[in-house]
Amino acid sequence: MVEGPRSEEEVKRALKEMKSGKVLGPTGMTSDLMKGAGITGELTKVSSKIVDEGEIPIEWKNSVTVPVYK
Repeated sequence: MVEGPRSEEEVKRALKEMKSGKVLGPTGMTSDLMKGAGITGELTKVSSKIVDEGEIPIEWKNSVTVPVYK
């Protein structure tokens, strides 16, 4: 079962809890960009669709790991 925010208020709360200053993920969006873009309505629709269909988009499961040598 996939769970996630179902209301704009839940999305706003989730965005507030995201750490700032992190590097870009595969989507090219930072948490800072999502917080300032005013897209809570769109994020709510997407998260609701994911919960309704019970499946996370395959693109969201991808990640890039880059070794950093010291």
